[in-house]
Amino acid sequence: MNFSLFQWVLTIALDILLKAVLLFLLSAIALGAGPISIFVSAALVLSMLHLTTLGTAAGFVSLFDLARGAKFVLTVGAAEALFASGVSFAMLVLVSQDVSKCPGYTHSCPWTQITSAGIWSIVGTVVILVVLNLLPILISTSVGRLVSRIRAKAIVLG
Repeated sequence: MNFSLFQWVLTIALDILLKAVLLFLLSAIALGAGPISIFVSAALVLSMLHLTTLGTAAGFVSLFDLARGAKFVLTVGAAEALFASGVSFAMLVLVSQDVSKCPGYTHSCPWTQITSAGIWSIVGTVVILVVLNLLPILISTSVGRLVSRIRAKAIVLG
């Protein structure tokens, strides 16, 4: 991935912000609102995992002599596959250890036992997180292309 410093900063900020907002909204709907620091901390952990997998995939893909577009697609695909498998494994470990049991005031939680409903809950969560991972990357890529086109036109006109 050939991001500028601005694109990386934008990607990181959007990644953390989107994850914090999503976690806060989901928790507010499911359990009632809690301290925002908990959601920001969880968002930071998920973002660090995402950026680590993105960096690992980018380093691996850079070893191959591929076109720029192919490197981008392969990097993002490999990073998201690593991220999804890591988060899925972590959620399965948490569920199997009964760490994430629902509090007594909640009537039902699909993730309390590893059943087909629990697996689908994990799959749904991972899919949502992968989509949230792609949004900052796509926004940063679009902004970068827009800025480069504006610079090119300014050079031509200037």
